[in-house]
Amino acid sequence: MTAEAALAPPKVNPSSETVTRRDGYRCDCGYELRVFGTGRHRVYFQPADARLDDPVMNGSCPDCGRELPGKRRS
Repeated sequence: MTAEAALAPPKVNPSSETVTRRDGYRCDCGYELRVFGTGRHRVYFQPADARLDDPVMNGSCPDCGRELPGKRRS
């Protein structure tokens, strides 16, 4: 590996562009959720839910209703 390759910024995965921090997700409408897990195993929580005992279960943004990544409505 060359020194240039080692210092190059990591390539951004298009599906991660809306991730605001390691444990967060920002919907296109601007609403932020906490998220744990990856892919179809993601679990979303309201930011104020400190106990993490009430996940967002319907697979859509609580603010605008857009479908959340990794979730499919049944």
